[in-house]
Amino acid sequence: MKIFIDPGHGGSDPGAIGLNGLRECDVTLDIAKGLAMLFSAAGHLVCLSRNNDKAVSLEQRAYLSNAFGADAYVSIHCNAASNREAHGIEVWTTKGQTRADQIADCVLVEMARSFPHANMRRDLTDGDGDKEANFAVLRLAHAPAILVETEFISHPDMEAMMRTDTWRRSVELAIYRGVTAWTKAIHA
Repeated sequence: MKIFIDPGHGGSDPGAIGLNGLRECDVTLDIAKGLAMLFSAAGHLVCLSRNNDKAVSLEQRAYLSNAFGADAYVSIHCNAASNREAHGIEVWTTKGQTRADQIADCVLVEMARSFPHANMRRDLTDGDGDKEANFAVLRLAHAPAILVETEFISHPDMEAMMRTDTWRRSVELAIYRGVTAWTKAIHA
């Protein structure tokens, strides 16, 4: 399988910044690199939208995935809100029933297993747990595409956790297990 991993933000766009200065672009890049190693070790071909702190447009991210011929597109982000108490994990797809819904559900299951006390922010109105939006990277990618909001960097306790290798490796493993469960299901 060809897995495209998109660490959100980068370069002149740091993404959300926690109260103590943690930048979303740094967290997502570290997670993406670890996730890439897991997929590569399992024999998958992997491509990242960025390997360092550089700006890559949303359109370019989708173009890179499409040129790579990705079988799955995973965009990694940290959520943020003006309400510093907001917390939880979300997985987004495009609107309607899509091929990405299965990946999203598998990743949500694994995130819930890895973070049993986390607020799993699901939208169950259409029978599955993904949240839906018309995000450019999801809409423009040819492969089934998900966007994982790992937690709220704006929440002081979550920001502190995001600084730890233990938390980051747990996120990587949960996403890896979720996508792997999906690949096994579609090849069963």
